[in-house]
Amino acid sequence: MTSAAVKMSNGTTLLAATGTFARRDGARQIEAPDMSGLRAAVPEGWTLLHVRSV
Repeated sequence: MTSAAVKMSNGTTLLAATGTFARRDGARQIEAPDMSGLRAAVPEGWTLLHVRSV
């Protein structure tokens, strides 16, 4: 879930929530000498999920 907007109606204790899910399939590893190079290597429309230093 990437976001969950919650609203409370006036005069009640009722909560209404709307959640947004994002697909996270098709992950792959990329390598770069530094963080700026790593960000530049992320394909258009993709999101960097995890950074591991060796």
